[in-house]
Amino acid sequence: MKNSIKLLSVIMAVAFIISIIPFSASAKTLAEIEKEIEEYEQQIADNNANEESAKKKLEALQEQAAAVDEKIALLEKEMAPVRNTINELTAEIEEYEARIEELEAQIEELNALMAEQNQEIDDTYELLKQRMRADYMAGETSELELFLNAESFEDFLVRSELLRQVAKHDNEIVDNLEEQIASLNETVDTLEASKLEIDEKKTAVEENRAEYETEMAVYEEKMDELEAAQSKAEANIKQQNKLISSYSE
Repeated sequence: MKNSIKLLSVIMAVAFIISIIPFSASAKTLAEIEKEIEEYEQQIADNNANEESAKKKLEALQEQAAAVDEKIALLEKEMAPVRNTINELTAEIEEYEARIEELEAQIEELNALMAEQNQEIDDTYELLKQRMRADYMAGETSELELFLNAESFEDFLVRSELLRQVAKHDNEIVDNLEEQIASLNETVDTLEASKLEIDEKKTAVEENRAEYETEMAVYEEKMDELEAAQSKAEANIKQQNKLISSYSE
């Protein structure tokens, strides 16, 4: 539009010049002016053609950019379930890790308790050894000696029963502690087996997550390429718009 206005202005100026100068003097000048007008018209035609070509190229660039945007949207749609699965597997792994930590704490606590009971058994055995040593040094009391030293048969029975009860009590203490330790060992074995089972499940989930992460890495590589193409398309569109604007100035 601006180019047409410029052309009209030139034609009007030429007509005015022709009207005020003698015909003989203006013959060559008129030819020159007509040539200039033709050149300017050709320039305008070229500019119009270039502008039209630039607009078509702009449309092509915009179509390319739209196609890239569509591919990005589709890729995002494909990536979403993979990303969600990775998040779910990560949460599952964290649950397994928390359970393993809990089992390890229980096992550590039971091991500490077993250590205390083992120490108690050692102390009890030490007392028994000391008692046996003292009995040996003093001379072990036999059933015959108890009978001979008893004031009565009833006294003999009481003393014998006391000795049996002391020995029975010592044995019961040791047996009870050993039973508790055996029970704790069974519990620890059960916890260790549970820990091993959970650890195996955790490993399987980690391997599964690794596969999805590999798949996601491929998607992310494609996304990087598309985003680079998107940035390039936007830059080209901006440059083409600037070129089109220059034709209208």
